[in-house]
Amino acid sequence: MRALTPSFSSYATASSSGLSQGRYPIPDLTTAIGMKHFESVIAQQTPRGTAVEVFMMSRQGRLTEAVLTGLPHALCASAPFGDIQQMLVALWPRLYAWLMYFFTPALERSDLELLNKSFQHDPEARALKLVIVAIGAIMRLLKSEEIELLVTPPHSLLSLAATVYVRVSALLDTATEPPLPEIWSTALRTTASILPFLATSSKAKADAVGLDTKAAVGYRPYRLYRALGVHIRYTIRTKDGYETLRHRLETILPLTAVPHMEIARYPSELIEGLVEVIKASTDARVLSAAYATVALIFGRDTHAVKIASELDFYSVICAGTVLPAVSDYYLAIIHSIEGSLVYRDVIEAFYSGTSTLDNDAPEPLRRLQRVALESISALEKFSAHWNHAACCINCGSKAELYACTCGTTVYCSRKCQRAQWIKEHRAQCSRGCIRPNLSARDVHFLAIYVHTILQEQCFSAQLEACGYNACISMDLRLARRVTVLPNPPSTLPPQLDVRVCIMRSTFQKEYRFILRSPSQQQRPFRSLDDAKLASHEMMVTG
Repeated sequence: MRALTPSFSSYATASSSGLSQGRYPIPDLTTAIGMKHFESVIAQQTPRGTAVEVFMMSRQGRLTEAVLTGLPHALCASAPFGDIQQMLVALWPRLYAWLMYFFTPALERSDLELLNKSFQHDPEARALKLVIVAIGAIMRLLKSEEIELLVTPPHSLLSLAATVYVRVSALLDTATEPPLPEIWSTALRTTASILPFLATSSKAKADAVGLDTKAAVGYRPYRLYRALGVHIRYTIRTKDGYETLRHRLETILPLTAVPHMEIARYPSELIEGLVEVIKASTDARVLSAAYATVALIFGRDTHAVKIASELDFYSVICAGTVLPAVSDYYLAIIHSIEGSLVYRDVIEAFYSGTSTLDNDAPEPLRRLQRVALESISALEKFSAHWNHAACCINCGSKAELYACTCGTTVYCSRKCQRAQWIKEHRAQCSRGCIRPNLSARDVHFLAIYVHTILQEQCFSAQLEACGYNACISMDLRLARRVTVLPNPPSTLPPQLDVRVCIMRSTFQKEYRFILRSPSQQQRPFRSLDDAKLASHEMMVTG
Protein backbone atom coordinates (compact mmCIF):
# COMPACT_ATOMS: atom_id res chain seq x y z
CA MET A 1 0.00 0.00 0.00
CA ARG A 2 1.23 3.42 -0.80
CA ALA A 3 1.93 6.12 1.74
CA LEU A 4 -0.17 9.24 1.86
CA THR A 5 2.59 11.80 1.32
CA PRO A 6 6.38 11.69 0.92
CA SER A 7 6.89 13.83 4.01
CA PHE A 8 4.82 11.46 6.09
CA SER A 9 6.80 8.48 4.83
CA SER A 10 10.05 10.22 5.73
CA TYR A 11 8.84 10.82 9.25
CA ALA A 12 7.56 7.27 9.62
CA THR A 13 11.01 5.93 8.65
CA ALA A 14 12.67 7.95 11.40
CA SER A 15 10.06 7.14 14.03
CA SER A 16 10.83 4.76 16.87
CA SER A 17 7.33 3.28 16.91
CA GLY A 18 6.22 0.05 15.32
CA LEU A 19 5.05 2.11 12.38
CA SER A 20 8.67 2.89 11.43
CA GLN A 21 9.54 -0.79 11.39
CA GLY A 22 6.88 -1.54 8.80
CA ARG A 23 4.65 -3.56 11.10
CA TYR A 24 1.77 -1.11 10.69
CA PRO A 25 1.72 0.15 7.08
CA ILE A 26 -0.38 3.21 6.36
CA PRO A 27 -3.49 2.03 4.46
CA ASP A 28 -4.76 3.70 1.35
CA LEU A 29 -8.17 4.98 2.37
CA THR A 30 -9.14 5.61 -1.24
CA THR A 31 -9.97 1.93 -1.63
CA ALA A 32 -12.52 -0.19 0.18
CA ILE A 33 -9.84 -2.77 1.01
CA GLY A 34 -7.61 -0.13 2.58
CA MET A 35 -10.46 1.25 4.65
CA LYS A 36 -11.45 -2.20 5.88
CA HIS A 37 -7.84 -2.97 6.78
CA PHE A 38 -7.58 0.30 8.66
CA GLU A 39 -10.68 -0.50 10.73
CA SER A 40 -9.18 -3.80 11.80
CA VAL A 41 -5.86 -2.15 12.69
CA ILE A 42 -7.54 0.54 14.75
CA ALA A 43 -9.60 -2.07 16.57
CA GLN A 44 -6.32 -3.67 17.69
CA GLN A 45 -5.16 -0.44 19.39
CA THR A 46 -2.32 0.44 17.07
CA PRO A 47 0.32 3.11 17.78
CA ARG A 48 -0.66 6.74 17.64
CA GLY A 49 1.07 7.25 14.30
CA THR A 50 -1.30 4.99 12.43
CA ALA A 51 -4.35 6.02 14.42
CA VAL A 52 -3.95 9.65 13.38
CA GLU A 53 -5.70 8.54 10.21
CA VAL A 54 -8.98 8.28 12.11
CA PHE A 55 -9.56 11.93 11.37
CA MET A 56 -9.92 11.02 7.70
CA MET A 57 -12.11 8.03 8.29
CA SER A 58 -15.66 8.38 7.05
CA ARG A 59 -18.07 6.26 5.07
CA GLN A 60 -21.00 8.09 3.54
CA GLY A 61 -20.74 10.86 6.08
CA ARG A 62 -20.83 8.60 9.13
CA LEU A 63 -18.04 7.81 11.55
CA THR A 64 -17.70 4.16 12.43
CA GLU A 65 -17.52 2.76 15.94
CA ALA A 66 -13.98 1.54 15.21
CA VAL A 67 -12.88 5.13 14.68
CA LEU A 68 -14.46 6.33 17.91
CA THR A 69 -12.83 3.58 19.96
CA GLY A 70 -9.47 3.84 18.23
CA LEU A 71 -9.04 7.59 18.46
CA PRO A 72 -8.33 7.79 22.22
CA HIS A 73 -5.65 5.12 21.89
CA ALA A 74 -3.98 7.38 19.37
CA LEU A 75 -3.99 10.60 21.33
CA CYS A 76 -4.74 9.87 25.00
CA ALA A 77 -1.49 8.11 25.81
CA SER A 78 0.87 9.38 28.47
CA ALA A 79 3.17 10.96 25.90
CA PRO A 80 2.51 14.63 25.05
CA PHE A 81 0.95 15.83 21.84
CA GLY A 82 4.34 16.90 20.54
CA ASP A 83 5.40 13.38 19.55
CA ILE A 84 2.77 13.29 16.79
CA GLN A 85 3.25 16.90 15.76
CA GLN A 86 5.36 16.23 12.69
CA MET A 87 3.00 13.54 11.54
CA LEU A 88 0.01 15.84 11.78
CA VAL A 89 1.85 18.57 9.93
CA ALA A 90 2.64 16.18 7.11
CA LEU A 91 -0.94 14.97 6.98
CA TRP A 92 -2.47 18.44 7.11
CA PRO A 93 -3.14 19.06 3.38
CA ARG A 94 -5.18 15.91 2.97
CA LEU A 95 -6.74 16.18 6.40
CA TYR A 96 -7.88 19.71 5.59
CA ALA A 97 -9.60 18.46 2.44
CA TRP A 98 -11.35 15.66 4.32
CA LEU A 99 -12.51 18.00 7.09
CA MET A 100 -13.89 20.45 4.57
CA TYR A 101 -15.69 17.71 2.66
CA PHE A 102 -17.15 15.61 5.47
CA PHE A 103 -17.29 17.90 8.54
CA THR A 104 -18.63 21.07 6.95
CA PRO A 105 -22.23 20.45 8.16
CA ALA A 106 -21.01 20.23 11.74
CA LEU A 107 -18.01 22.57 11.73
CA GLU A 108 -18.14 26.22 10.76
CA ARG A 109 -16.30 26.64 7.48
CA SER A 110 -14.90 29.97 8.66
CA ASP A 111 -13.20 28.33 11.65
CA LEU A 112 -11.62 25.69 9.49
CA GLU A 113 -10.47 28.17 6.85
CA LEU A 114 -8.99 30.38 9.56
CA LEU A 115 -7.15 27.41 10.98
CA ASN A 116 -5.77 26.52 7.56
CA LYS A 117 -4.72 30.11 6.91
CA SER A 118 -2.67 30.41 10.09
CA PHE A 119 -1.46 26.81 10.17
CA GLN A 120 1.95 27.58 8.70
CA HIS A 121 2.65 30.42 11.13
CA ASP A 122 2.43 28.58 14.42
CA PRO A 123 4.57 25.41 14.39
CA GLU A 124 4.49 24.85 18.17
CA ALA A 125 0.74 24.59 18.64
CA ARG A 126 -0.44 23.36 15.25
CA ALA A 127 -0.77 19.73 16.34
CA LEU A 128 -2.88 20.61 19.36
CA LYS A 129 -5.04 22.97 17.33
CA LEU A 130 -5.64 20.26 14.80
CA VAL A 131 -6.76 17.89 17.53
CA ILE A 132 -9.07 20.54 18.99
CA VAL A 133 -10.80 21.21 15.69
CA ALA A 134 -11.18 17.53 14.85
CA ILE A 135 -12.58 16.69 18.29
CA GLY A 136 -14.99 19.60 18.03
CA ALA A 137 -16.18 18.35 14.64
CA ILE A 138 -16.70 14.81 15.93
CA MET A 139 -18.59 15.98 19.01
CA ARG A 140 -20.89 18.12 16.87
CA LEU A 141 -21.49 15.24 14.52
CA LEU A 142 -22.49 13.09 17.46
CA LYS A 143 -25.11 15.65 18.41
CA SER A 144 -26.46 15.93 14.88
CA GLU A 145 -28.94 13.68 13.14
CA GLU A 146 -26.43 12.70 10.50
CA ILE A 147 -24.91 9.96 12.59
CA GLU A 148 -26.49 7.00 14.36
CA LEU A 149 -24.46 5.70 17.28
CA LEU A 150 -25.05 4.55 20.81
CA VAL A 151 -27.51 6.43 23.01
CA THR A 152 -24.56 7.53 25.11
CA PRO A 153 -21.34 8.50 23.26
CA PRO A 154 -18.56 5.96 23.73
CA HIS A 155 -16.76 6.59 26.97
CA SER A 156 -13.40 6.56 25.20
CA LEU A 157 -14.40 9.58 23.13
CA LEU A 158 -15.56 11.42 26.24
CA SER A 159 -12.23 10.63 27.87
CA LEU A 160 -10.41 11.99 24.85
CA ALA A 161 -12.42 15.21 24.72
CA ALA A 162 -11.96 15.72 28.47
CA THR A 163 -8.20 15.16 28.13
CA VAL A 164 -8.00 17.75 25.36
CA TYR A 165 -10.09 20.12 27.46
CA VAL A 166 -7.78 19.83 30.46
CA ARG A 167 -4.63 20.18 28.36
CA VAL A 168 -5.92 23.27 26.62
CA SER A 169 -6.69 24.81 30.00
CA ALA A 170 -3.13 24.16 31.13
CA LEU A 171 -1.78 25.97 28.06
CA LEU A 172 -4.13 28.88 28.58
CA ASP A 173 -3.14 29.14 32.23
CA THR A 174 0.62 29.22 31.58
CA ALA A 175 0.77 31.34 28.41
CA THR A 176 1.07 35.06 29.03
CA GLU A 177 0.16 35.86 25.43
CA PRO A 178 -1.24 32.76 23.72
CA PRO A 179 -0.51 32.79 19.97
CA LEU A 180 -3.35 33.43 17.58
CA PRO A 181 -6.13 34.36 20.04
CA GLU A 182 -8.78 33.72 17.39
CA ILE A 183 -7.69 30.08 17.18
CA TRP A 184 -7.80 29.71 20.94
CA SER A 185 -11.28 31.19 20.89
CA THR A 186 -12.25 28.43 18.47
CA ALA A 187 -10.66 25.90 20.82
CA LEU A 188 -12.73 27.18 23.72
CA ARG A 189 -15.94 26.77 21.76
CA THR A 190 -15.22 23.34 20.37
CA THR A 191 -13.86 21.77 23.54
CA ALA A 192 -16.80 23.13 25.54
CA SER A 193 -19.02 20.63 23.77
CA ILE A 194 -17.86 17.94 26.21
CA LEU A 195 -19.82 19.56 29.06
CA PRO A 196 -23.33 19.24 27.59
CA PHE A 197 -22.54 15.64 26.69
CA LEU A 198 -21.63 14.80 30.24
CA ALA A 199 -24.71 16.62 31.52
CA THR A 200 -27.13 14.81 29.20
CA SER A 201 -25.57 11.36 29.60
CA SER A 202 -27.94 10.33 32.36
CA LYS A 203 -27.60 7.23 34.48
CA ALA A 204 -30.60 5.68 32.77
CA LYS A 205 -29.09 6.09 29.33
CA ALA A 206 -25.80 4.69 30.56
CA ASP A 207 -27.53 1.64 32.00
CA ALA A 208 -29.36 1.13 28.72
CA VAL A 209 -26.09 0.54 26.90
CA GLY A 210 -24.34 -1.20 29.77
CA LEU A 211 -22.00 1.72 30.45
CA ASP A 212 -20.98 2.84 33.92
CA THR A 213 -20.84 6.55 33.23
CA LYS A 214 -19.16 7.56 36.47
CA ALA A 215 -16.32 5.05 36.06
CA ALA A 216 -16.09 4.76 32.29
CA VAL A 217 -15.82 8.43 31.44
CA GLY A 218 -12.65 8.58 33.51
CA TYR A 219 -12.34 12.35 33.24
CA ARG A 220 -12.33 13.21 36.96
CA PRO A 221 -14.96 15.97 37.36
CA TYR A 222 -12.63 17.96 39.59
CA ARG A 223 -10.17 18.36 36.71
CA LEU A 224 -12.90 19.42 34.33
CA TYR A 225 -14.21 22.04 36.72
CA ARG A 226 -10.71 23.32 37.31
CA ALA A 227 -10.15 23.57 33.56
CA LEU A 228 -13.44 25.41 33.24
CA GLY A 229 -12.31 27.91 35.86
CA VAL A 230 -9.06 28.48 33.99
CA HIS A 231 -10.97 29.15 30.77
CA ILE A 232 -13.28 31.58 32.54
CA ARG A 233 -10.33 33.50 33.96
CA TYR A 234 -8.67 33.52 30.55
CA THR A 235 -11.81 34.88 28.90
CA ILE A 236 -12.06 37.67 31.47
CA ARG A 237 -8.35 38.45 31.14
CA THR A 238 -8.53 38.80 27.36
CA LYS A 239 -12.06 40.29 27.25
CA ASP A 240 -12.73 37.70 24.56
CA GLY A 241 -16.39 37.05 23.94
CA TYR A 242 -18.83 37.52 26.80
CA GLU A 243 -21.38 35.54 24.80
CA THR A 244 -19.05 32.54 24.86
CA LEU A 245 -18.51 33.12 28.57
CA ARG A 246 -22.25 33.15 29.28
CA HIS A 247 -22.72 29.90 27.37
CA ARG A 248 -19.84 28.36 29.28
CA LEU A 249 -21.35 29.34 32.62
CA GLU A 250 -24.76 28.02 31.66
CA THR A 251 -23.30 24.61 30.84
CA ILE A 252 -22.23 24.19 34.47
CA LEU A 253 -25.79 24.27 35.79
CA PRO A 254 -27.16 21.08 34.17
CA LEU A 255 -23.84 19.34 34.68
CA THR A 256 -23.72 19.93 38.43
CA ALA A 257 -27.38 18.96 38.73
CA VAL A 258 -26.76 15.36 37.62
CA PRO A 259 -26.67 13.26 40.85
CA HIS A 260 -23.96 10.84 39.78
CA MET A 261 -21.73 13.72 38.67
CA GLU A 262 -21.58 15.14 42.18
CA ILE A 263 -18.19 15.85 43.73
CA ALA A 264 -17.17 16.60 47.30
CA ARG A 265 -15.59 19.99 46.62
CA TYR A 266 -15.34 22.42 43.80
CA PRO A 267 -11.83 23.63 42.89
CA SER A 268 -10.70 27.10 43.87
CA GLU A 269 -9.92 27.92 40.21
CA LEU A 270 -13.61 27.70 39.30
CA ILE A 271 -14.70 29.84 42.25
CA GLU A 272 -11.98 32.38 41.53
CA GLY A 273 -13.09 32.59 37.90
CA LEU A 274 -16.71 33.18 38.89
CA VAL A 275 -15.70 35.91 41.32
CA GLU A 276 -13.71 37.62 38.57
CA VAL A 277 -16.74 37.45 36.27
CA ILE A 278 -18.95 39.15 38.85
CA LYS A 279 -16.27 41.79 39.41
CA ALA A 280 -15.63 42.58 35.76
CA SER A 281 -18.90 41.96 33.91
CA THR A 282 -21.73 44.43 33.40
CA ASP A 283 -23.76 42.23 31.07
CA ALA A 284 -27.01 41.21 32.81
CA ARG A 285 -27.12 37.77 31.17
CA VAL A 286 -23.53 36.99 32.09
CA LEU A 287 -24.07 38.16 35.66
CA SER A 288 -27.23 36.09 35.90
CA ALA A 289 -25.38 32.95 34.81
CA ALA A 290 -22.48 33.72 37.16
CA TYR A 291 -24.71 34.36 40.18
CA ALA A 292 -26.74 31.24 39.44
CA THR A 293 -23.56 29.15 39.33
CA VAL A 294 -22.20 30.66 42.55
CA ALA A 295 -25.52 30.04 44.32
CA LEU A 296 -25.52 26.43 43.15
CA ILE A 297 -21.94 25.82 44.28
CA PHE A 298 -22.40 27.59 47.63
CA GLY A 299 -25.47 25.48 48.29
CA ARG A 300 -23.51 22.27 47.69
CA ASP A 301 -20.04 23.05 48.99
CA THR A 302 -19.53 24.79 52.32
CA HIS A 303 -15.80 24.94 51.63
CA ALA A 304 -16.51 27.15 48.60
CA VAL A 305 -17.90 29.82 50.92
CA LYS A 306 -14.61 29.84 52.79
CA ILE A 307 -12.63 30.11 49.54
CA ALA A 308 -14.81 33.05 48.47
CA SER A 309 -13.97 34.82 51.73
CA GLU A 310 -10.31 34.85 50.66
CA LEU A 311 -11.13 36.37 47.25
CA ASP A 312 -12.81 39.54 48.54
CA PHE A 313 -16.11 38.20 47.24
CA TYR A 314 -18.28 39.71 49.96
CA SER A 315 -17.21 43.25 49.18
CA VAL A 316 -18.10 42.52 45.54
CA ILE A 317 -21.68 41.45 46.26
CA CYS A 318 -22.15 44.50 48.50
CA ALA A 319 -21.16 46.98 45.79
CA GLY A 320 -23.72 48.41 43.43
CA THR A 321 -27.39 47.63 42.96
CA VAL A 322 -28.73 44.11 42.70
CA LEU A 323 -30.16 43.56 39.23
CA PRO A 324 -33.69 42.08 39.08
CA ALA A 325 -32.36 39.22 36.94
CA VAL A 326 -30.06 38.00 39.73
CA SER A 327 -32.16 38.82 42.80
CA ASP A 328 -33.25 35.23 43.45
CA TYR A 329 -29.71 33.93 43.05
CA TYR A 330 -28.47 36.76 45.24
CA LEU A 331 -30.77 35.70 48.07
CA ALA A 332 -29.67 32.09 47.66
CA ILE A 333 -26.04 33.18 48.03
CA ILE A 334 -26.87 35.18 51.16
CA HIS A 335 -28.64 32.14 52.60
CA SER A 336 -25.58 29.95 51.93
CA ILE A 337 -23.27 32.48 53.57
CA GLU A 338 -25.52 32.61 56.60
CA GLY A 339 -25.15 28.87 57.04
CA SER A 340 -21.35 29.20 57.01
CA LEU A 341 -21.01 31.84 59.71
CA VAL A 342 -19.74 29.23 62.16
CA TYR A 343 -16.28 29.75 60.65
CA ARG A 344 -14.25 32.52 62.19
CA ASP A 345 -12.49 33.33 58.91
CA VAL A 346 -15.83 33.58 57.04
CA ILE A 347 -17.29 35.82 59.75
CA GLU A 348 -14.29 38.12 59.74
CA ALA A 349 -14.13 38.28 55.93
CA PHE A 350 -17.86 38.88 55.60
CA TYR A 351 -17.92 41.63 58.22
CA SER A 352 -14.89 43.29 56.68
CA GLY A 353 -16.41 43.10 53.20
CA THR A 354 -19.76 44.51 54.32
CA SER A 355 -18.36 47.33 56.45
CA THR A 356 -19.17 49.86 53.70
CA LEU A 357 -22.86 48.94 53.41
CA ASP A 358 -25.22 51.87 53.01
CA ASN A 359 -28.90 52.23 53.77
CA ASP A 360 -29.87 51.14 50.26
CA ALA A 361 -28.39 47.67 50.68
CA PRO A 362 -30.84 44.72 50.56
CA GLU A 363 -32.38 43.92 53.92
CA PRO A 364 -31.20 40.25 53.95
CA LEU A 365 -27.64 41.48 53.59
CA ARG A 366 -28.02 44.07 56.33
CA ARG A 367 -29.57 41.49 58.66
CA LEU A 368 -26.69 39.12 57.96
CA GLN A 369 -24.24 41.91 58.73
CA ARG A 370 -25.88 42.42 62.13
CA VAL A 371 -25.52 38.71 62.89
CA ALA A 372 -21.86 38.86 61.83
CA LEU A 373 -21.30 41.90 64.07
CA GLU A 374 -22.73 40.07 67.07
CA SER A 375 -20.59 37.05 66.29
CA ILE A 376 -17.48 39.22 65.90
CA SER A 377 -18.13 40.83 69.29
CA ALA A 378 -18.63 37.43 70.92
CA LEU A 379 -15.51 36.12 69.19
CA GLU A 380 -13.37 39.01 70.37
CA LYS A 381 -14.67 38.68 73.90
CA PHE A 382 -14.12 34.94 73.91
CA SER A 383 -10.68 35.25 72.29
CA ALA A 384 -9.56 37.63 75.01
CA HIS A 385 -10.77 35.18 77.66
CA TRP A 386 -9.16 32.25 75.87
CA ASN A 387 -5.81 33.99 75.45
CA HIS A 388 -5.85 34.97 79.12
CA ALA A 389 -6.89 31.60 80.49
CA ALA A 390 -5.07 29.22 78.17
CA CYS A 391 -2.11 27.53 79.83
CA CYS A 392 -0.39 24.18 79.90
CA ILE A 393 -2.72 21.70 81.60
CA ASN A 394 0.21 19.97 83.28
CA CYS A 395 2.44 22.76 84.62
CA GLY A 396 0.36 25.91 84.11
CA SER A 397 2.92 27.60 81.85
CA LYS A 398 1.65 30.19 79.36
CA ALA A 399 4.61 29.83 77.03
CA GLU A 400 4.13 28.72 73.42
CA LEU A 401 1.45 26.06 73.60
CA TYR A 402 0.68 23.02 71.47
CA ALA A 403 -2.70 21.28 71.26
CA CYS A 404 -3.26 17.56 71.61
CA THR A 405 -4.68 15.88 68.52
CA CYS A 406 -8.05 15.55 70.27
CA GLY A 407 -8.20 19.35 70.49
CA THR A 408 -9.27 19.42 74.16
CA THR A 409 -5.96 20.09 75.96
CA VAL A 410 -2.83 22.15 75.40
CA TYR A 411 0.76 21.62 76.52
CA CYS A 412 3.96 23.61 76.52
CA SER A 413 6.25 20.67 75.70
CA ARG A 414 6.44 16.98 74.93
CA LYS A 415 7.50 16.32 78.49
CA CYS A 416 4.32 17.80 79.91
CA GLN A 417 2.23 15.97 77.35
CA ARG A 418 3.76 12.61 78.39
CA ALA A 419 3.29 13.39 82.08
CA GLN A 420 -0.34 14.39 81.64
CA TRP A 421 -0.95 11.42 79.36
CA ILE A 422 0.17 8.99 82.07
CA LYS A 423 -1.82 10.74 84.80
CA GLU A 424 -5.25 11.07 83.19
CA HIS A 425 -5.39 12.21 79.61
CA ARG A 426 -4.78 8.76 78.20
CA ALA A 427 -8.20 7.63 79.42
CA GLN A 428 -9.86 10.69 77.89
CA CYS A 429 -7.98 10.40 74.62
CA SER A 430 -8.60 6.69 73.96
CA ARG A 431 -12.35 6.27 74.01
CA GLY A 432 -12.31 4.49 70.67
CA CYS A 433 -12.83 7.72 68.76
CA ILE A 434 -11.06 9.50 65.95
CA ARG A 435 -9.92 12.94 67.02
CA PRO A 436 -11.95 15.57 65.22
CA ASN A 437 -10.16 18.64 64.03
CA LEU A 438 -12.55 20.62 66.20
CA SER A 439 -10.73 22.40 68.98
CA ALA A 440 -12.15 23.40 72.35
CA ARG A 441 -12.02 26.98 71.13
CA ASP A 442 -14.24 26.10 68.18
CA VAL A 443 -16.64 24.21 70.42
CA HIS A 444 -17.05 27.16 72.77
CA PHE A 445 -17.42 29.57 69.90
CA LEU A 446 -20.04 27.30 68.35
CA ALA A 447 -21.96 27.51 71.62
CA ILE A 448 -21.79 31.31 71.48
CA TYR A 449 -22.98 31.27 67.88
CA VAL A 450 -25.97 29.01 68.53
CA HIS A 451 -26.82 31.05 71.61
CA THR A 452 -26.76 34.19 69.47
CA ILE A 453 -29.17 32.59 67.03
CA LEU A 454 -31.64 31.73 69.77
CA GLN A 455 -31.44 35.26 71.18
CA GLU A 456 -32.41 36.86 67.85
CA GLN A 457 -35.70 38.65 67.73
CA CYS A 458 -37.32 35.98 65.56
CA PHE A 459 -36.77 33.42 68.35
CA SER A 460 -37.14 35.49 71.50
CA ALA A 461 -40.93 35.93 71.23
CA GLN A 462 -41.41 32.18 70.83
CA LEU A 463 -39.06 31.48 73.73
CA GLU A 464 -40.96 33.85 76.04
CA ALA A 465 -44.27 32.36 74.95
CA CYS A 466 -42.98 28.93 75.90
CA GLY A 467 -42.03 30.24 79.36
CA TYR A 468 -38.29 29.56 79.53
CA ASN A 469 -34.98 31.27 79.00
CA ALA A 470 -32.58 30.16 76.30
CA CYS A 471 -30.24 27.51 77.62
CA ILE A 472 -28.34 25.08 75.44
CA SER A 473 -26.59 21.84 76.30
CA MET A 474 -24.86 20.27 73.30
CA ASP A 475 -23.19 16.89 73.27
CA LEU A 476 -21.02 16.83 70.14
CA ARG A 477 -20.92 13.10 69.78
CA LEU A 478 -22.08 10.92 66.95
CA ALA A 479 -25.49 9.23 67.30
CA ARG A 480 -26.33 11.09 70.52
CA ARG A 481 -29.36 13.22 71.21
CA VAL A 482 -28.90 16.96 71.52
CA THR A 483 -30.89 18.58 74.31
CA VAL A 484 -32.33 21.98 73.56
CA LEU A 485 -33.60 24.13 76.44
CA PRO A 486 -34.53 22.86 79.91
CA ASN A 487 -38.04 21.43 80.25
CA PRO A 488 -39.08 22.04 76.67
CA PRO A 489 -42.71 21.75 75.60
CA SER A 490 -43.98 18.70 73.76
CA THR A 491 -43.39 20.39 70.42
CA LEU A 492 -40.98 23.11 69.45
CA PRO A 493 -41.40 25.61 66.64
CA PRO A 494 -39.69 24.30 63.50
CA GLN A 495 -37.45 27.38 63.47
CA LEU A 496 -35.66 26.02 66.54
CA ASP A 497 -34.20 23.19 64.48
CA VAL A 498 -30.83 24.85 63.95
CA ARG A 499 -28.42 23.01 61.71
CA VAL A 500 -24.74 23.82 61.84
CA CYS A 501 -22.33 22.36 59.30
CA ILE A 502 -18.60 22.38 59.98
CA MET A 503 -15.95 21.17 57.59
CA ARG A 504 -12.37 21.24 58.77
CA SER A 505 -9.65 21.40 56.14
CA THR A 506 -7.34 18.79 57.69
CA PHE A 507 -9.75 15.89 57.93
CA GLN A 508 -12.32 17.06 55.37
CA LYS A 509 -15.22 15.83 57.48
CA GLU A 510 -18.66 17.23 57.93
CA TYR A 511 -20.40 17.23 61.31
CA ARG A 512 -24.06 18.12 61.54
CA PHE A 513 -25.57 19.08 64.88
CA ILE A 514 -29.35 19.26 64.99
CA LEU A 515 -30.97 21.01 67.91
CA ARG A 516 -34.34 19.49 68.69
CA SER A 517 -36.59 18.57 71.56
CA PRO A 518 -35.97 15.31 73.48
CA SER A 519 -39.64 14.43 72.92
CA GLN A 520 -39.19 14.58 69.18
CA GLN A 521 -37.96 11.61 67.23
CA GLN A 522 -34.22 11.27 67.55
CA ARG A 523 -32.09 11.63 64.45
CA PRO A 524 -28.56 10.26 64.32
CA PHE A 525 -25.79 12.66 63.51
CA ARG A 526 -24.22 12.36 60.09
CA SER A 527 -20.50 12.26 59.43
CA LEU A 528 -18.55 11.49 56.29
CA ASP A 529 -16.64 8.65 57.94
CA ASP A 530 -19.12 7.28 60.53
CA ALA A 531 -16.48 7.69 63.24
CA LYS A 532 -17.28 8.36 66.87
CA LEU A 533 -16.23 11.79 67.99
CA ALA A 534 -14.79 12.85 71.29
CA SER A 535 -17.43 14.15 73.67
CA HIS A 536 -17.40 17.85 74.43
CA GLU A 537 -19.94 19.29 76.84
CA MET A 538 -20.81 22.95 76.93
CA MET A 539 -23.45 25.08 78.59
CA VAL A 540 -24.42 28.59 77.63
CA THR A 541 -27.10 30.27 79.73
CA GLY A 542 -29.11 33.23 78.46
